[in-house]
Amino acid sequence: MSELIPDINRSVESVFPYQLQYSQSNTPAMQARGDLIRNTIPGLFRKAAESNRIPNVSLIPDLFIEGSDGKGNKNYVPWVRFASESLSPSARIGWYITFLFSTDGSSVWLVIAHASTSEGGKSISKEVRQKLKEWGLSKLPSLNDIDTELSASIDLNSGGPGLGDKFESTSLFGFQFKQGNVPSTTRILEKINLLLPHLKTLYDAELNDPSMPSAEPIELKAAEEVIDEIAGKVPKARKYSGQGTRGTYEERRAIERRAVDLAIEYFGSTNDWETIKDTGSNQSYDLLLTNKNKKLYVEVKGTQSRGEKVFLTKNEVKVHKKFYPNNALFVVSGIKLIKGDLLIASGGEIRVIYPWKIKDSNLIAMAYEYEVPEP
Repeated sequence: MSELIPDINRSVESVFPYQLQYSQSNTPAMQARGDLIRNTIPGLFRKAAESNRIPNVSLIPDLFIEGSDGKGNKNYVPWVRFASESLSPSARIGWYITFLFSTDGSSVWLVIAHASTSEGGKSISKEVRQKLKEWGLSKLPSLNDIDTELSASIDLNSGGPGLGDKFESTSLFGFQFKQGNVPSTTRILEKINLLLPHLKTLYDAELNDPSMPSAEPIELKAAEEVIDEIAGKVPKARKYSGQGTRGTYEERRAIERRAVDLAIEYFGSTNDWETIKDTGSNQSYDLLLTNKNKKLYVEVKGTQSRGEKVFLTKNEVKVHKKFYPNNALFVVSGIKLIKGDLLIASGGEIRVIYPWKIKDSNLIAMAYEYEVPEP
C-alpha cells in the first residue's frame, strides 16, 4: 500500500532535535516542538483514523487523540495519546495508548500506560503504580503473544526533572522507535492498531473489576451516573459501552448487609458495649452502640473496591461532624459477590477510624444545588 499519509514518521523524527534544545520556557525551539506535539502529529493521526488506516479505533466509540508538551512550564517528555473520552478524559485519569519522547531525543516509545498522577496533580504513590502495572498485565496476554517486538522495560532516559520516571513505571509495555530509524507511517499505524484491542480489554476490565488499584468505587460511579442523568447528561460509562455500572439494588444491598454484619460482629467482640442497635433504616448513621457511660455513632461502608474512597450523603457528613468524637467510620473493602440462585456477599478487609473527624479537605463535591438569582 502506498503511503497515503506520508508525514507521520517525518513529523515524529522532527521532534527529536528539539528534545536536545529543551527549556522550561517557551523558546522558539519549544514553540516548534509544541506545534508538532499538539497540532501536527495528532492531526495526522486523526486523518489516518478517519480514512480507516487504523480500523480498530472503532472498538472504542469515544476515542480521541491529543498531544501535550506541558501547560505553563514545558514537559521534558512530550506525549501524544489515544484514549476514551469518558474513561480517560485527561492524561491524569485512566489507561491510554501514548507516544512518549525520551528526554535525550534518542527515541520515542509507543506504550500502553496508566496515568501516573492524580486529577489534582499529585504523583500516584510508587506502591499504587506498581499495583496498577501488575493489575493491567494480569488482564492482557503475554508480550510475545501480542508482538515479539514489544519491550517490558521502558527507558525514557529520565534522569532530569519531570515525570519521565513516573511514565516509565506505569507503562505496561511498548515499542521503541529510535531516532533516525522511525518506521514508516504504515508500520506506525499497524502498531497502534495492534494495541487498540488491548486498550479496550483494559477499559472493559476497569468497568467490571472493582479491585483495580485507584479505581473509582462502584458506589461512587453509581452516584455519578444518577447525577449525570438528573443533569440531562449521558453517564461516562454509557458513553463508552452503552451500559451503566450501577449494579442492581439487590447487589448493593447485599454488600451493605455484609459490611453491617461484620461491624456488629467486630464491636460485639470488644465487650465494650452493652447494646448494639442497627439504625441504618431510619437514621443517618448505621449503628448506635451504648454502655453506661457513653454512646458511639458508627457509619458503615461496604465496597468491592479497595476502600480508598467511600460515598457520604450530606446528612451523614452533618451528623458525624455533630457527634465527633463519639463516632466511628467502619469500612469493609474487597467484598466478594457470588451470583447464582442466591446472591451471597462474603469476605472483606476491615478498617476502623475511631474517633472519626471529617476534614473538609477530604470531601469532594460531586454535585451542587444552585439557587438561581432573581432577574
